Amino acid sequence: MIPIVEGISGFISGILSHLILKNPGSLGANKAIRAYHENPESLTLGESFTTLFTSAMVLGSGGPSGREGAMSMVGGSVGVYIAKLLKQKPHEVREALAIGVGAGLGAMFKAPLAGAIASSEIFFKHDFDIETIIPAFAASAAAYLVVATKVGFSPLFHIGLLPVHNFELKYLLWFSIFGVFAGLIARLLLWVFYYISALFKKMKRPIYLRAMIGGVLAGFVGLLSSYAIGNGYGWLQLIMDHKISPGLTELALGIGCVILAMSLIAGSGASGGAFSPTVVIGGLSGALFWHFAKAVSPDLNIPIAMFVVVGMMAVFSVAANAPLSTIVMITEMTGSYGVLLPAMLTVGVAMMFGGDHSLFDAQHDHRTVSSRLHI
Repeated sequence: MIPIVEGISGFISGILSHLILKNPGSLGANKAIRAYHENPESLTLGESFTTLFTSAMVLGSGGPSGREGAMSMVGGSVGVYIAKLLKQKPHEVREALAIGVGAGLGAMFKAPLAGAIASSEIFFKHDFDIETIIPAFAASAAAYLVVATKVGFSPLFHIGLLPVHNFELKYLLWFSIFGVFAGLIARLLLWVFYYISALFKKMKRPIYLRAMIGGVLAGFVGLLSSYAIGNGYGWLQLIMDHKISPGLTELALGIGCVILAMSLIAGSGASGGAFSPTVVIGGLSGALFWHFAKAVSPDLNIPIAMFVVVGMMAVFSVAANAPLSTIVMITEMTGSYGVLLPAMLTVGVAMMFGGDHSLFDAQHDHRTVSSRLHI
């Protein structure tokens, strides 16, 4: 029933997108980024809450999608609405959108510091909008407190301490090699995503038919690997807790299936985001690389959980062109502050091998490029 259910949810979300959204078929975070650069007031509450509903349908049906897309739009549109209500200047409306996006992300993933940083980083490939940082601290903290008082203050993942006894220089070498591997995985993800997106655009069919086809195909991919059903966080938790021990073939198949299923959902225009499946791809890549490292060096005493966590950071950092906020976000999501050194090394290497593309094609290179649009 999974392909049928995902197809129905894609069809219904496509119908709503076709009737209500001005620019259906794009990742929610990408829409918020485009509005930031082109016209902040185009991000409306009506469209954002429609996306919230359609994203919930796709996620609830088992579609491999993310929650950050809808929350980016909701947070950004609320920021724009309040700024307009207070009759703020155009550049202040733009900043309010960025602050709202960061607050939404920080609350959704219980990572307030990362949300504040994302409000300045996610809109650019090689720059920051530093003017949003200070107000984003307050907004992200407030949003986090509202959510945490309802669902608890504990991190999304429960990992505990990750001790590495007798940490040696060769372990830094392993994480450097892992950076190359993670960067290449991210490049594969981006290539598949844009290739499938281009195929669906060539179909010249209404978005609800494309979304239905994408949902059905993603459901069939989910039958090949259960990692490609839902957001997949539970599987990563089981791997890190040593409750399941997937082998090389299962992990490789899982990575390929999640990449394909996410691309089918997002590329077909079905509503959602890319954060959760990309994080799962990174975590599975970490587990896969751990098996390789153990085969080459049987005395390696680095826990598999450390590679899983670092993999989450590295793959999404490259895929989103947002290394700083991603490192902080995954650290807050896992409470694993002991991984910062290997994570910084791995992410740095991965960014060098990951290329210049990202999941969000609306990102601009620098603030100067974006500012000229508003002169």
